[in-house]
Formats: sequence, C-alpha cells, structure tokens
Amino acid sequence: MERVCPICKETKDISEFRKNKYTKHGYDYKCKICKYNYNVEYVFKNRDIVLESIRYIINLIKILVIREVENGIRITQREIK
Repeated sequence: MERVCPICKETKDISEFRKNKYTKHGYDYKCKICKYNYNVEYVFKNRDIVLESIRYIINLIKILVIREVENGIRITQREIK
C-alpha cells in the first residue's frame, strides 16, 4: 500500500509513515523523514519553550522523589533512572 506525503509530495510505501491511531487510516499524514525534519525545525525555532518544558518535567520528578523519601519509601539510584 502506498501514500503520498503532502509535505514532500513523494509517493512512499505505508511503512515509511508512523502509525497514528487518531487518524482515519491509522497512519500519520507526514512521512517519517518530513516529520523528523519538522520536529528538528520546531526545536530550533522554539528552543526556550522546549528547554522550559524539560526543566518543568525534571522539577516534577525531583518533587516526586522528595515526597517518596519523606514518606519513608526507600528509592535506589537504579529506580530513579
């Protein structure tokens, strides 16, 4: 089965598209290469937003670890990773 990627306008095999259960046909509308290029471009354009999101997630993990330690649950370094 083949599809046309609307970004690069190339006809590609369906295996070159990621699965996406939210689309009607079950595959992403962008091919893997175009999706990767879009993600890279987004990170470069929105570096501050991406870094802030990463900091936020790291802080959440730290808070959860502190709460678990305060509640007497022993956490090993292996479980944190």
